[in-house]
Amino acid sequence: MERREFDPAFQARITHYRRLIVSETIGLYMEAGPKTIKALEAVLDNPKAKVSDKIKAAEKIIELMLKMQTQFEVDERLKALEDKFGTGINIKPDRESGSEGQADVGDRDVDGLDP
Repeated sequence: MERREFDPAFQARITHYRRLIVSETIGLYMEAGPKTIKALEAVLDNPKAKVSDKIKAAEKIIELMLKMQTQFEVDERLKALEDKFGTGINIKPDRESGSEGQADVGDRDVDGLDP
């Protein structure tokens, strides 16, 4: 098992499949999103719903809106940084110590310290 941990081809396959799973899951969430919001709105609009249920629905809607806004802002900021500095920081394991090792970022100084 340890040999595979450092095998770049093996790691690439794992990363590929993880991205596929995450992408498919996000797709399912996106499809369910409008139904979810409509269900929460139905609770808010239902005159027979308990006040506590309406409050929970309102809180959930606000929580989802804030998460989406935050994620959008983070994505925009990350894109701006990638456009400015490039992408592809690769952490190379330190085989002797077993620790993560050094980041391979070309000539960029990522920690602010001089070599």
